[in-house]
Amino acid sequence: MMKVKPFFNRIVVLLFAVSMLLPIKTHAQINNYFEDFMTEAKPSRKTATELFEEIKIANEKVTSVTENVSLYSTVETEDENTFSQQWALLDLLFDQDQAIKAAILYFESEENDQSYFEESFLPSDEKAVLVRSSENDEWVNQVEDSSEDLEYFANPNYHLLMDSLVNISDGLQVFEDENHYIFLNNGQDMNLFDEFQPHYDLYVTGIDSEDFTTDIMVSFDKETLLLTEFSYILYYDKNDEYLEISVNTIMEMWNEYHEDMFKKEIINNTPDLEQELEEIRDSMNLDDIKI
Repeated sequence: MMKVKPFFNRIVVLLFAVSMLLPIKTHAQINNYFEDFMTEAKPSRKTATELFEEIKIANEKVTSVTENVSLYSTVETEDENTFSQQWALLDLLFDQDQAIKAAILYFESEENDQSYFEESFLPSDEKAVLVRSSENDEWVNQVEDSSEDLEYFANPNYHLLMDSLVNISDGLQVFEDENHYIFLNNGQDMNLFDEFQPHYDLYVTGIDSEDFTTDIMVSFDKETLLLTEFSYILYYDKNDEYLEISVNTIMEMWNEYHEDMFKKEIINNTPDLEQELEEIRDSMNLDDIKI
């Protein structure tokens, strides 16, 4: 039986398993789903190899970022018909080694008319994972050992995602519009599922990864060369089984956070949960998600 592993949360790690039912589009030129979305973009004279030499250097200097993530899933089999939606807002602060030093993580999901949300605060002044959710609106520390040896994790991690993009950059084609360089993969020459599975914790059983059709679209700001958006789609349609996974991550607020903004004492001054959730939903700008 084909199944998508449901989302779950573990200490200091935010993980997702997702997909979305969308009309499948192709293009004769490079056979990439996202090409139809690039109405203003044209092929660039620069190569991916040339650009990524500069892009890699520019993104290594990112000290903080906000990631706005939307994830959708559809599974259709003889025994199962499931659609789920998940969103996340991640404020990440990195140390000089690009490890996560502090974070605020918000996660919300809907599946089969069931909803759930969770907010995690990873302070900069001590190692702790403070969590509150739709099941408990009081902050609870999920870490018993607060030693400095503990490491924070959050997926997707901006710098680790960049590492994967550098790994596959030779296989990407470059387009550009007025403000962005846009990269698309060309067909199925690369195993994109295995490359990006760790960043979104996508698990599918009952299907071999080579049977998926996968495409990505990645954009970088032309002026700063910083990563602005990562979109990923995976679909499978065979033997009366259908699966589609859609992931979109928008990056913003680069290098605008500092350590004092993540001190543990701050959570004592946060607004009541309902007010904060409304502010979070407004800030996520879900209507602006392209996918």
